[in-house]
Amino acid sequence: MALIGLLDEAQVESYMRSILNNWVQNDGNMIRFGGTPNAQIGWDAGYMQGPNPYTGMWSNAPSFAYSDPNVDHKFIEDFHRVDEDDDWTRVDVNAGTALAIRDELNGIVYFTTNAAINSSSALMWGVDTWALEIVAVVQGALWFEARWKINVFADTYALMGLIKNDGADPLGDCIPALGLADRDGVFFAKNTPATADLNFVCQQAANQTIVAAIGTLVDDTYITTGFYWNGIDTVFGYVDGVLIGEIDTNIPNELIAPCFALRATVAGGKTMDLDYIKIIQLRS
Repeated sequence: MALIGLLDEAQVESYMRSILNNWVQNDGNMIRFGGTPNAQIGWDAGYMQGPNPYTGMWSNAPSFAYSDPNVDHKFIEDFHRVDEDDDWTRVDVNAGTALAIRDELNGIVYFTTNAAINSSSALMWGVDTWALEIVAVVQGALWFEARWKINVFADTYALMGLIKNDGADPLGDCIPALGLADRDGVFFAKNTPATADLNFVCQQAANQTIVAAIGTLVDDTYITTGFYWNGIDTVFGYVDGVLIGEIDTNIPNELIAPCFALRATVAGGKTMDLDYIKIIQLRS
């Protein structure tokens, strides 16, 4: 500051410009502040990207902090509260516990299936407002992610993703062993009670394309599952931030909504915890 006091106006302006030029870098599609790569904001045509740590499947996604509702449609459910009756459609085979919030940091919702054998609970967002295609008309790029766990994975079927809400049990329509039906979606499925394997699935009507055994569930341990629809012809699946496969057939062509579901094939009940769901889609 003492140096600036000895400079005239033009010299001060030149001095400040040199500081900014050294601190702010613009390479045409990214502004970086200082030398830290995490301190950056990018853009792609009409929407902001970043700042990091949006990497992997989120590297080219619109920023949740800077998104524009004229450009994208975003949904974040962090479960600081839950209104099951108003927000969710619930389908039970033998009624399980109501959705409840755990007394933990950051908002965790959970439910437990009924203690009877082959009991299940499925929760679907009340309105279908996302799509990859609608009657073969391609929709904008979409990003989906959820962080969740099952207390004991053995002897369960499970679903997590975007699935059409038609009021019926999604487990009975989307798990092959339980019978496939006319139900569109993109989701992660635990299809075999005896194993910890997780599969990545695209379903159109009663037809599925499956990338099998892309992740392994661990008892009472969170897993993060997500996918990116490129707005053209392919869905890319991710587990814990790592690309695990891609699908370009049986792309759903109806409106779909967040869905999570759990069935226990033994008595005693099983519990699913869900930390968050986040979705963002470019408007077409």
